[in-house]
Amino acid sequence: MKRHPTPAAPNTLQPRYYIFWRHRTYRVIYLIKARIITTVVETVGRLLAEEERRAALRGEPLGRTQALHRALGTVNATTIQVQVNGITDVRRLHASRAVYYKYRRLYDTYQGHEAAIATSFRRGTFRLPQMRQAQLHFIDTCLLLYYGATRASKMRVYRLARDSASATDGRVLG
Repeated sequence: MKRHPTPAAPNTLQPRYYIFWRHRTYRVIYLIKARIITTVVETVGRLLAEEERRAALRGEPLGRTQALHRALGTVNATTIQVQVNGITDVRRLHASRAVYYKYRRLYDTYQGHEAAIATSFRRGTFRLPQMRQAQLHFIDTCLLLYYGATRASKMRVYRLARDSASATDGRVLG
């Protein structure tokens, strides 16, 4: 009988797919995404500055939205080659106006620092519910009172919780 090699433990670090920063481990995928964000924001900023310069030379008013759409059209036709820790990845850039503003907000928040942007993707409460203790208590109470005792359907319990929250203007879940 052949023995199959045992796979590595899930919390064992695979070489070349993780990076260490500030005593924490981050996946290279986060750094690649951070590099894409900085590339999109800096490229669009450069293209918008060129549009503004051209409009100033011609003496024409600049339509900021139209200039942004032209810049995003140029960015969307671009592919970049990203290399982090010896891993090379070729990505086609794609950014709509809403995605650009989201990228811009991240870029401005972390002053364009790629490692800081990459760490923002991994939250401290990863794989934990994004609810406060009061919200969890409210849901537990609704489940105990209505679902456990009366055997009401899940949809009925959901409606009861939603109605009680809306009757109190969300103070129960706030």
